[in-house]
Amino acid sequence: MLATACLETAHTPNDREVSALTALTSNIFLLYSYICLFY
Repeated sequence: MLATACLETAHTPNDREVSALTALTSNIFLLYSYICLFY
């Protein structure tokens, strides 16, 4: 599902999609940093 969204964004780059993808990756990075912090 995520790979499909990435492929669609790569084929037709939309500003809204790119910003949403950037927010998603930053949220994942924050989640991983919190996990590393607590474990």
